[in-house]
Parts: sequence; structure tokens; C-alpha cells
Amino acid sequence: MASTTQKSDITFQLVHSLSRNEKRYFKLFSGLVKGQKNYLEIFEIMEKQQFYDEEALKKKLAKKPYAKQLTYEKHYLRKMILKALRSYHSSDESRLGNVISDLETLTEKGLSELFLPLVSKHKTRTLQQDTLAEYILLSRYELRFAGNMQMTDWFISHMGKGFKDDMVHIDNYKHALFILAKYNELNLVEAKYRFTDKKQFYNRIQQITDDPIFEGLFEKLPLKAQMTYFNFFSQYYAVQYQFEASYEITNRQMAFIREHCLSPAQIGLFNYPVILMRRIESLRRLEKYAESIEVCGELYQCLQSQAYDKAKALKDQFLVVYLDAMLNNLCLTGNFKACLDFYKQQQTALSTLAEIGGVNLQIATHYYKAVSYFGLGDYNKVLDELLPVFELEKLTPFAYQVYPSRVIYMLAHVELGNSTYCLHYLRSFKRYFEKIQTETGTIDLIVKIIREYITNAHLKHVLAKKYPVWKANLSRIKQDNFEKEFIISCQLENWLDNKFYKVSSSHL
Repeated sequence: MASTTQKSDITFQLVHSLSRNEKRYFKLFSGLVKGQKNYLEIFEIMEKQQFYDEEALKKKLAKKPYAKQLTYEKHYLRKMILKALRSYHSSDESRLGNVISDLETLTEKGLSELFLPLVSKHKTRTLQQDTLAEYILLSRYELRFAGNMQMTDWFISHMGKGFKDDMVHIDNYKHALFILAKYNELNLVEAKYRFTDKKQFYNRIQQITDDPIFEGLFEKLPLKAQMTYFNFFSQYYAVQYQFEASYEITNRQMAFIREHCLSPAQIGLFNYPVILMRRIESLRRLEKYAESIEVCGELYQCLQSQAYDKAKALKDQFLVVYLDAMLNNLCLTGNFKACLDFYKQQQTALSTLAEIGGVNLQIATHYYKAVSYFGLGDYNKVLDELLPVFELEKLTPFAYQVYPSRVIYMLAHVELGNSTYCLHYLRSFKRYFEKIQTETGTIDLIVKIIREYITNAHLKHVLAKKYPVWKANLSRIKQDNFEKEFIISCQLENWLDNKFYKVSSSHL
């Protein structure tokens, strides 16, 4: 199998983004085109590959006369796919590209009797669907057409209400862009600073919301942007570990949706899964695991609706979220066998979604399996799962699971009796966290606990006395929600509890 760490080819990504019907249509479309169809051979090879493997592709094409022109042929394949997709979607009158094409044609023909009703119809649709960027674009086409045709009467009638309405919608769009930009900024700050520099993280979080435009913003937003507003603040509280507040925001959001009888399509196909995703996370952090798993089921059922069949990329994106959340809930609540069983059941889905989930999904999956094997006492398999995590870590700076994986790696070696190795490893372990600028209070405590455990492993009465001290220190550290998440994720406290019960009963 090709390495999953290799950066994927853009042509490969385009091929695998196609739905089953789109692939079938592309092949039929190609059959109608005369001449050589080198691109179709490349398409069929890529379609069968689970991960992009250029060496395998070249090997299969080695005897073809065009093998040395692979870059050109891939470019031509992309061009033909896009051409086929334009044809495939040409019957969809609401598709922006088709609308613009019709308007351009009618502009060239100068047929105002057809142009004006058509543009008016689609402007109304964009307002109903809350796609203000399309509305503004259509208004510019309308203005250009009227100017080209020197339609004085149209300008006179439009000068009052028409331009005023346009300005209102432009203002709404401006505010919608503002909350969307803030939401994206929040995601970036969380990924960059949340687990490495808490002081910088909190400073940047406060800067994001320290903007006078937030005053009275909700009432100025169109519907989909109001959903983004809710999503922004539910995440704003969640990243600061204020999960009660985050969950309350999603409750208000769901009440708003019910009150206005809104469907996922009206809310936005992106927004609705985000609401469920945030509820899953908040419930898990509030230790309401059964409810969190129940909402995972709601997310999965939502993604099975026909609306998401037409938005495959979006559906796949949130299927990754669903799989990650289920594995997370199962393994970190001690349902280790259930976690591994779920992984086996979903292996096909995980392989299919590997390109979408990328390196982060691979790291998360290995981590959840490692935690599960650790809980089940299969320490060699723990190490087998963690080694790929450390390799993949080089490819992404934003995978949180790599940090607790370092602790689990040490604990597995302790259990396998590799005490000398662990004592040497503790030094590089501490340097690793210093290098990524993590505050070292928790790391110092972990190093101290493991060193004391190893050096006193044969003195059960000493361990029995040290255990409550370790527990008290961990409880103090866990007052900080950042550190609490780390302690839970690295399984240190669970490991100590299991050890203590064995040691204390034996000692007594």
C-alpha cells in the first residue's frame, strides 16, 4: 500500500471527490468524445487507488506512449472532468454558473424581456436561501445590463427602493463576513496556541471578541450568519473549557431553530452538523457520555439525508467528525473493547475518508487504539500503535493526541519492565515538552511520579504511602482545565489507581 503520509495529488483528489453518479456520467461523457482517451485510463487507475501512489500509476502506464507526459495528461483529465461536470449539472437552473451563463447569453442578445424576469427570479431565490454574495453579484449583472441597454426607465424606478434594498443586503453581507472571519480566526488561534502557550492563547482569544462591531450584531445578521454567531460563541466558551456555557449556547440555538421551524437546508448544511458537533464535545466534557454518544447518532442520521448526498465533500468532512467523536467517547470512558470493535466495524469508512481526515485522523485513530490496548493490558500493541503517531507528528503541528501519547508510551514501557529505558527516556521526554514551549509544571509532576514509581517498584509499602501524595498533586494540577484534559488523555491517573489497588491490597 502507498504511504498515507504522502501529500495527495490534486487530480487524485478531484477524482475521489466525484459522486457515483458523477463518475458514471464522466465515463459516458468521455465515450461521446472522439480521439485518444489517455486521460480516461489515468482516471480508471486513480479511481481504484485508495491512496495516491504515483509510482504505481507510472508503473501501470510504463508501456504507454504518453507515459512521459503524465503531468500534461493529468491536467487534461482535470479539464475533462470539469467539462463533464458542467454538462452534468447544466439542468440545475439554480446553480450559479448556469445562471450567469444564461444572463451572459441574454446580455449579448439584448433581450430585456427575458433578462429582467430571470435575474429578478434568482435574486429572490438567493434572499430565500440566504446566499447574499450571489445576490450582490446578480445585482451587478442587472445594473450592467441596464446600463448597456440605456434603460432610463429602469434606472428611474430603481433609484429609490432598489438601490436602498441593495445597500441593506450589502450591509448584511458585510456583517455576515465579519462573524465568519471571527469564527475562522478563533479556529486558527485554538489550533496554534491552545496546547502550547496558554498565556498567548487567552490574550488572543480576548482580542478576537474585543471589537465594538459585536454590539447588537445578532439582529443585523441574516439567518445563516446568525447560526455562525451561535457556533462562534459555543466554541468561544468551549476552547476556554467553559462547557456549561458552551452547552447552554447550543440549547438556545436549538430552541431558536425549533421556534422558527428551520430545516438543515435553511440553517445551512455546514451549520447544523457544527451545532451537533459542539453539543457532542460539551456533553463529553461534562461527563454526560451517554448523551454525547446519543448526539453522535443524531449527527450520523443527519448526514444520511438526501441534502448531504448532494454535498459529498461536506458530508465526508462531518463523517470524519462522527467517527472521531465515537472513538473518543468510547476509549476515554473506559469502553476499550467497544472502541476497538467500533474501529473494526468502521475500517472501510475510515479508509475511504483517509484523504479527508488527513494526518490528524490517522494520529487520532492510532491514539484511540493505543489507549484501548493500554486499558486492556496489551502493552506491545500500545507501542505498535504509538510509533506511527510519532512518525506522523512530523507532518502536522496541530494534532493534540501526540502529547498524551508520549506519556502512554512511557507507561507501556514501565508495564513491560523496561525500567532502565524509561529512566533514560524521562530526560528526552521533558526536553520534548520544553521545546514546544509547554508550561512544564504538569510535565515535572509526571516525570517525578514515574521516576519515583520505578525506583520504588519493589517497595510496596513506600508506594502505598506515595500514592495519596501523587493523587493530591494531580488533583491540584487538575484545577486548571487545560491540565485536567491532559491528565485524563494520558491515562496516568487511571494507571495509578489500578496500581494502587493492587499494591494496597497486597501490602495489607
